[in-house]
Amino acid sequence: MQTRLFASTPWRYVGVAIVPGLAAIILRSDPLRQAMNSSGQDLVSLSISMMCATFVILGLLWKRQLAPWMFPALGVLLQTLPGVVLGVILPPSSSNSALFSSLVNFWVITAWGVTLVIAFKYRHAVQIPKLGWLLLGLTLVISPLASLTMGGLLLLPVAIGLLLVRRNGLLAGLVPVAGIYWLADGIFDPSYSLPTSASLIVEAGLAAFFLVVTPLWVLRARSTRAQFWGLIWPAVLALIGCEVSRGATFRGTAQEYSLQMWLTRGQGAAQILFALAATAVIYGTFTNQTPSAQSAEPSDVSMPMRAVE
Repeated sequence: MQTRLFASTPWRYVGVAIVPGLAAIILRSDPLRQAMNSSGQDLVSLSISMMCATFVILGLLWKRQLAPWMFPALGVLLQTLPGVVLGVILPPSSSNSALFSSLVNFWVITAWGVTLVIAFKYRHAVQIPKLGWLLLGLTLVISPLASLTMGGLLLLPVAIGLLLVRRNGLLAGLVPVAGIYWLADGIFDPSYSLPTSASLIVEAGLAAFFLVVTPLWVLRARSTRAQFWGLIWPAVLALIGCEVSRGATFRGTAQEYSLQMWLTRGQGAAQILFALAATAVIYGTFTNQTPSAQSAEPSDVSMPMRAVE
């Protein structure tokens, strides 16, 4: 992969980019979440979603474009807003399970539809390497049943980020990283059935690596190669750390991990990691094929200085 060197994003923008991650760590801590959700409404997700929407709207009004420091908020918003809307349409007190299933299925189908439309639009814009196709295939086939439902939700932020690659290069990968974090925490649920103290550590660690470490790494990186690995390594460390922590917590109890449980949990983690690896490979290839792709905000940092092989 061709490596471009450039000036990193200023710290003031990096600080803004990690605010959604810090909010997720604080608001989703167990005591605060229980207090906010005591009414039956998911006020935590609503608060985070509205905060991210405010970030994106104010950023658009200020910069007249989607700047890289908005990308983590945009990624979180993509995954939280449908749930918030669903909660408004169908309150928790409602017993209409048929309507709930219909709305969920509608969103799943919509996610697949938007993903396929964007993929069709960009089919000639980027030559996806064999490794990219392999990783996309593994993302879907490693868990075929889950891919029917979660596949569209998993690939939707990847497709949305593709719309931003031409201008922002690998920085656009912050959109799918943030979006996939929400799926990893909500569906893969690494803190499930853990004691309160362990749950707090696991949830905070997952949010910290996906929504704080990754933006810090990618935005402050000075080369496309560093950005490439910044999209992958924090997620790898977070998911491995979560499962090791779960295994250690349940060791010697009735819930101790069996080989089958390790394989089942590993399958879910691998699906998430394959999606992120595919994102890095495809975005990296697109960045190399598009000379105009910038990995920084034009008004605050210099243009790429030079490219090296």
